[in-house]
Amino acid sequence: MNLKNIIINQFLSKVYKAFLSVKTEQKPLFMIKTDKALVISPCAGDETLGMGGTIAKYSKNIRVLCLTDKTCGVNPSSKKEAKALCEKELADAMNIAKVQQFEYLHSPNNEVIYAYEKLLKTDMSSYDYIFVPTPTDNVSNYKSLGVLMKRVLSEQKNLKNTLKIVLYEVWAPMPVTNNFVDISEKAETKNEMIKAYKSISDGERVITSINALSQYRKYMTGKKQSEVFLSFDYKDFIKFITSIYG
Repeated sequence: MNLKNIIINQFLSKVYKAFLSVKTEQKPLFMIKTDKALVISPCAGDETLGMGGTIAKYSKNIRVLCLTDKTCGVNPSSKKEAKALCEKELADAMNIAKVQQFEYLHSPNNEVIYAYEKLLKTDMSSYDYIFVPTPTDNVSNYKSLGVLMKRVLSEQKNLKNTLKIVLYEVWAPMPVTNNFVDISEKAETKNEMIKAYKSISDGERVITSINALSQYRKYMTGKKQSEVFLSFDYKDFIKFITSIYG
């Protein structure tokens, strides 16, 4: 076995040990009127692909924060064009979902790590939930964001003791989950949100795949279509990330 495979196996061992330490009883995730949730998206579209149904269902509770000027499937000719395209697509998708609070941090070069200072200045003290893509997905930005959020949460002041950090899946199913949201009534809205991201290449096939995943999840949740999540108390999330990445 070469060194690369040894390193990969050691990393995967840490990942599975971390997941196995989490309580996995499936419970519905409900938000009451006063709950506040921050959905963090490394690049435009991640939030919709991963949890568009939940965003549409709880649109009045949710603020979406997109970190980088990155478009999926196309390469705009200039940074200015990329920025404009990202802003328009996010706005179109959020308008479909009836989300009123959304914004860009405009971190450059599709590098989440450059969002650290801006994230640290984002007051997170009022939130009951913060959603981020699972850092174990095979996307470098998701991994970077997991490590970044560990650092940001450790340095934030006055966080609620009840704050939950909630992982959502985008390009790879999570092996362990403990929360779900029934999106049966919002599945078509989610499809329309995905269509708003015209920069996503082969959008119809993406919609088919995303729908297949939410339909598959019914065998776990008993609902026609569901989005699933892995929720932690924020201090446990910090321990989870530390156990994987140090």
